[in-house]
Amino acid sequence: MKLNASLPVLSALKKIIFIVLSVALFSSCGSKDIANSNFQIVAEYPHDDRAFTQGFEFYEGNLIESTGLKGQSSLRVVDPKSGKVITNHKIDDDYFAEGLTIYNDLAYQLTWQDETLIVSDLNSGDVEKTYIYEGEGWGLCHDGDQFIKSDGSSQLTFHDSETFNETSKIDITANGKNISNLNELECVSGHVWANEYQTNLIHKIDPSNGKVVATVDLTSLVPEEYKNSQQSVLNGIAYNAGQDTYWVTGKNWPKVYEIKIE
Repeated sequence: MKLNASLPVLSALKKIIFIVLSVALFSSCGSKDIANSNFQIVAEYPHDDRAFTQGFEFYEGNLIESTGLKGQSSLRVVDPKSGKVITNHKIDDDYFAEGLTIYNDLAYQLTWQDETLIVSDLNSGDVEKTYIYEGEGWGLCHDGDQFIKSDGSSQLTFHDSETFNETSKIDITANGKNISNLNELECVSGHVWANEYQTNLIHKIDPSNGKVVATVDLTSLVPEEYKNSQQSVLNGIAYNAGQDTYWVTGKNWPKVYEIKIE
């Protein structure tokens, strides 16, 4: 009787074990939705270590750089290989400049807490117009149809190209969890690359659903003297379409790295 009575118990235990193993297997498969991409260093170049880098973009063979801090903010055109600053347009001392992008040959430059987008001529530095937006400004890129902006949260905001009016928002997630502190942005071939502020990670995001599809850990690029810094962190992604390479740097870093992401 004891043996016969234990048969249903054993059967129930087998079912429980099967369910637990199935759930574990399903969860582990789900975690593979995000690829941990590798990268190779193509070259490294000098970078002005006085530049508190906030925005970074390739345009007509040069690097366009936005630097921050009140009283030190600037819009720069930089020779990518020598690191020489070709033009350096100072931003009004009232503003703390943030991320930028180029649209219709003009620089669109965010400000941190001033809710103002500054649109400038790259050659003269003259301000052509300004737009007002709500909340903080961190990173900015243009995907060919619209502006995409980060504000340090786990959301990206979409803005009209001509009015900069907000059109929609989307939550950014990795394996179902929100990724916050989204910072400098780069739009590349239908995806958005984003720095995760105060980490050494950059994320490749599908803007249609907000999911992170790949992550690259750039810890090995951090200068030794900034390994434990809370300020001189990785920040800046510029895509060189001609070479299919990414140029990355950090706030006050002495170098820019050209990398190939696998």
